[in-house]
Formats: sequence, C-alpha cells, structure tokens
Amino acid sequence: MILYAQTTELNDLHSHRRYLNSEESERLKLFRSTEAAHDFLAARMLTRLFHARWLSCNPDEIRITAREHCKPELILPEGLRTRDLPCFSISHSAGWIAIAIHRELPIGVDIELSTTCSRELLDTMRQIYTPTEAALVATEHDDEGRRRRFLTLWRAKEAVMKATGLGFALPPISFTVLDVDGKMNSTVDASGRVWRLECVALTSECEAACAWEHRASSE
Repeated sequence: MILYAQTTELNDLHSHRRYLNSEESERLKLFRSTEAAHDFLAARMLTRLFHARWLSCNPDEIRITAREHCKPELILPEGLRTRDLPCFSISHSAGWIAIAIHRELPIGVDIELSTTCSRELLDTMRQIYTPTEAALVATEHDDEGRRRRFLTLWRAKEAVMKATGLGFALPPISFTVLDVDGKMNSTVDASGRVWRLECVALTSECEAACAWEHRASSE
C-alpha cells in the first residue's frame, strides 16, 4: 500500500512541529530550501499519524529516527513495543510525499520528481548506473527525454536501496534494474536478495517506484 499527498493538501502542517524530537528538529534545520524542509515535515506528519492510528496511541508517543541517508525507524515507548508494526518507507520530493507500507516484508519507495539535464547529470550517470542503464538514458533524443529516463531509473534504484535497509551504503552501480532486453525488470537482485519492483503513476504529476522483498508465500 502507498499513501501519498501533496503537502499543500495537509492541514495544520506547521503545528506538527511540536511532535518532532530533537533529532528530527536538527535534521529539519539542515535543509537548504524551504520547500525541502516543508516536504520533510509533511512526511513525518503523515508517518506519525498513520502509525498512531495503527497503534491506537497519540502521535507524540512515536519517535522517528532522522539520521541522514539512513532508513527512518520507529522508537516506541515500552508499552507499545509488543505490537506488530508494518514495514514502511518514506519519500518526499517537489511538494509530494509518499509512504509505502507492507505488513511484514521490507519495503522501499521513491518519488524523486526533479532534476536538471546537464553535463553534471551525464557525469553522475557513470557513477550510479551500469553501462547498459547509462546507455539507455543516452539514447533519448532531447534533454526532457533524458531527464525522464534518468528519473525513472533512479526512482527504481533508490526504492531497492531503501528496501534493503542499506540506503547509499549499497552502491547503486552494484546492481541493475533492467532485464537482458534493457526493459525495467519486475525482480531485482541486490544485496544478496531478490526484490519485487513496480513503477506506478500515483497521479498525472507524481510517479513512484516501489520495491519489496520477493518471497513466494507473499505473492
């Protein structure tokens, strides 16, 4: 399941600051743009509200870790630690937020929506994409086509990286999201495990990639 929203649709967003722990508050200060900080706050709000309803508790009882480049985790008071919690993943970009949830399997989601198509982008591809993936981006005939292809591949890569729990500790160039025919694969081998991968259009403006551990019993 993927929950998603535009940050402009969320009411009382800034009042949610009172629920942030010290780690989250410090992370919020690190964002260079107001929009990015707004997205971060909205994602934390939606995550807290979902889990508070799941656990039948107050949002201020839930602490969410906020270490940069690390998968966010819930830290619950002792009385709630025996509850079964779903696995979740958060993504936010350009005024959109998404939370992917699975009852039992590790999951990752990414909705990266913006980048510029420049020489720096092409240089970046050589560091994060396999030769086949980079070549696929380069086959596009214009900047917009290359930008879209770049983002489609990157969302898929980051969804898998998040699902593994390793994030950027797993080099994106160490695995491919393409099959032998150069098309987006429905299963990906990464970090010694197999992951299901789906690319979905949440709205006409917001596309996402979602990855979760592949187990025969979960299909």
